[in-house]
Amino acid sequence: MFVLQKLITIFAQVKNTTILCKTCLRKYQTTLMKRINQELDPEIEAIIVGIHSMAKLKNVSCLVVDFTTREIVYQSRSLLYIDEAMPEDKHRNCLNPYWSYVREDVQELLIRIKDDGLSCADWLSPADFRTHVCTTDFPIIIGEKQVFVHQEFSPLLMCQNGSIRLGLFVMSSSACEEIESYIETESGLILKYNFENNKYEKCKERFHLTSKEMSILRCLMKRKKTEEISKLLGMAANTVRKHRRNIYAKLGAHSKDDVIIIANNYHLV
Repeated sequence: MFVLQKLITIFAQVKNTTILCKTCLRKYQTTLMKRINQELDPEIEAIIVGIHSMAKLKNVSCLVVDFTTREIVYQSRSLLYIDEAMPEDKHRNCLNPYWSYVREDVQELLIRIKDDGLSCADWLSPADFRTHVCTTDFPIIIGEKQVFVHQEFSPLLMCQNGSIRLGLFVMSSSACEEIESYIETESGLILKYNFENNKYEKCKERFHLTSKEMSILRCLMKRKKTEEISKLLGMAANTVRKHRRNIYAKLGAHSKDDVIIIANNYHLV
């Protein structure tokens, strides 16, 4: 689940020898310097370059927010769904541009989720808070169409007092049909937001797939058909169909596209 952080680390480590990263840095340096009135320190430079390259590889929209100045220090050139929006679709100005396209009631929920997520610093271990990933699926309105987006947030840099200095938002498509939010930590702790109690609560593993279901999921990710999976894994076609139904039920998916989206969003494969 920590693929994003690993990618950022890898790109940061190789920035001095990777031509692509150097080119990206020169290309975006002017824009970045306009957004913050100080010299970018090398650590932030490395992170920004890595995120830009990662966003291109994963075909996602990324935002890096400086919580100390409340500014966006990096934003993908192309923003999923928002690029299709008309001026009249925008309800308000928000630091996270996606929040500008949600209904008032949804915005209130998102604010509660955000506030409780940040308050987790009071009882999570410093290591868990520093490495946690918060995923939230919520609807935005573009034109007359409602679409769900998947938001994945993780801290990038921390202040000396333990608060978040830089945070990364990764936006992608969602297969959800209702708002939900989870926090996962490197130590394996999983928290689910309870909308009745307005707080995150501990929960069991979100998706528990058996080894056979995982094997079939890998095949579904490659868009294999039932007959192909049957031959590849040496299972009867009816057995494959049974496991496939279980996978759909456990993931809350309605189609193969849903399965692929969910598996990608939660790094199941």
